[in-house]
Amino acid sequence: NNDFEAALSHIKDAMDELQKYVSDLHALSTEQKHIIAAALCNRAICFGKLRRYEPALSAIEESLSLQPDWFKLHSTKAALFAFRSDWDAAMEAYRRAIQLCDLDDVENRRKLQNRYNRLIEKKNAKKRSRKEIDSNSNEVLEESPAKRTKYNAQDKAQRLRQRLSEKTVAELQAMLQRNEQTKTGRKQELIEKCVDGILFGAIPKCPRCEKTVLKYDKL
Repeated sequence: NNDFEAALSHIKDAMDELQKYVSDLHALSTEQKHIIAAALCNRAICFGKLRRYEPALSAIEESLSLQPDWFKLHSTKAALFAFRSDWDAAMEAYRRAIQLCDLDDVENRRKLQNRYNRLIEKKNAKKRSRKEIDSNSNEVLEESPAKRTKYNAQDKAQRLRQRLSEKTVAELQAMLQRNEQTKTGRKQELIEKCVDGILFGAIPKCPRCEKTVLKYDKL
């Protein structure tokens, strides 16, 4: 997290310095706008890694205002929406990225299409299992509307912790593995990961490398 914060600080310093000399970024040359759009895209990615999605989306929109036809910006925007589980917006952004990607750029078009297909699969999977991270947790998740209004998020999280504390480390790890989550740490850390998954959904894989699962960070 410190690395992302440091990167954001450097980008902010650079943008502040630039604005001393340039009052309107849209008046710059195409090449200059491309460089600034890339910096703003990096800012969006850093915010996304820190789960600060509103400033992340704001940065990517500012970037798109400079380079609206750059497919990589739309791809980043899609990833940010996916992080928030806004599947429809994410798929729309991926479709736009595919449209803008050059037909001769076979490799990038293949990657974008794969991400789009995986997003559809994840959306469908979420519909089936959004209420549970494990089939054994149904009784925890399937509450009546009256109970859902009675308990706030903290109450529900505490009740989940109490229920999950009855499980063994192996059972908790199995729950996390079935949902493609990291399963390292002591029992209490595993419980917190499961609680987070039940309440907010599984943590997605990195949108850039598409392999690494983002690290759980309890704020």
